[in-house]
Amino acid sequence: PGVHSLTAVATDDDGEQTTSAPVNVRVTGGVADEFDTLRARWFDILTGGNAHNLNDPLIAARVTGINGTAQSAWNSMDKSPTRTTLWTDLSNPTNGLHISASFARLSDMALAYVTTGCALQGNSAMLADLLSALDWLNANRYNDATFSSSSEWFAMEVLTPQHINNVCVLLYDALTPGQLVRHMSAVEHFCPDPAVQVKGSIPAEGSNRADKCHVAAVRGILLKEAAKLVLARDLLGAVFAPVTSGNGFYADGSFVFHGGLAVAATYGVELLVAANRMLELTDNSTWAAMAGDLAGGKYSVNALPFPGLLCTPTDPWWVRMMPCTTASPRPVPWPTGLVVKNGSNIRSMV
Repeated sequence: PGVHSLTAVATDDDGEQTTSAPVNVRVTGGVADEFDTLRARWFDILTGGNAHNLNDPLIAARVTGINGTAQSAWNSMDKSPTRTTLWTDLSNPTNGLHISASFARLSDMALAYVTTGCALQGNSAMLADLLSALDWLNANRYNDATFSSSSEWFAMEVLTPQHINNVCVLLYDALTPGQLVRHMSAVEHFCPDPAVQVKGSIPAEGSNRADKCHVAAVRGILLKEAAKLVLARDLLGAVFAPVTSGNGFYADGSFVFHGGLAVAATYGVELLVAANRMLELTDNSTWAAMAGDLAGGKYSVNALPFPGLLCTPTDPWWVRMMPCTTASPRPVPWPTGLVVKNGSNIRSMV
């Protein structure tokens, strides 16, 4: 099973051969392989699976929210054949943030299309508009020939590939092989190597590398490319190697990033979130991330970096679910709600 490129060769009576252009064909028969298993796992992580209790008011509220967000995106989308943008508030063709936000809205619509209990689940009209919009963005905004400015590298190399990967996982059965290959070619164009960022000009470190490893892993799963999963797995473990200078983890448990800042409770948290996605996705697979280190206890909750974060509820680093600002200097001016959310993210990763 998987997407394969096929060509036809015809030989005439004179022995001359003519080769056709390659055609992408998806083979769906046979027994599901490990790639299919991991793709289904990420699908369930994104959607919550199909066994959630809609009578639970918290779950019902979440499903209603997913549906409302998707309906709003669909209602406001320009569906005309002569459109020059999908959404008027995201119309700049060279703005990376506009491009990533456009794909984010398509991801919202795709999530509603497949989420059990959503009013938009299985809505064929929305699916048609969604697939048309996805192809339009690939043709006009984000493809394997698109140029991006280095100032928007994160939107183009991380955020947009994440959204595209999610849409392709959620709508895998609705995409043609050609569509899947085109979208994955765009992802490869902007995120070919998780070890570098800003168009390959500087090393990717910390949460940036972990995010890019996840992008590469999901792309590898979608196209059944084991080499991508091996690359993502191997590069992720290096993020946690101790350092004595520059960015990274120090022997005392501190985490330094962005030019010498002690940011364990901000970028450190982002790294935990990103690494957790990889651990959850690849667990018990051929490409299990950091499997040896985890089995040996090197990265257990008590042995992980961040001793000031992964601690008991009475630890003085914590006050009302907020980490000490000496380990999170950047969010000091943020609204309190965002800081509390940051603390909640730490706890959820544990």
